[in-house]
Amino acid sequence: IAGTYIVNTSSDPLMLRSGASTGKSIIARMPKGAKVRCYGYYTQVNGVKWYYVVYNGKTGFASCKYLKKK
Repeated sequence: IAGTYIVNTSSDPLMLRSGASTGKSIIARMPKGAKVRCYGYYTQVNGVKWYYVVYNGKTGFASCKYLKKK
């Protein structure tokens, strides 16, 4: 799963979070079309994989549902 991904949301930005949950704090808002780099690690929470990614020098977790491999 390591590699470059594109944020693939319908309109709203994808949140980069401090942990693998929508309850975790927001580190950054990644607009549709933004490139992120996945380190190849993920955490699974309630059946959803959260990839460990870096965006604009900030590292955190993002739901893989909205990331498309480049």
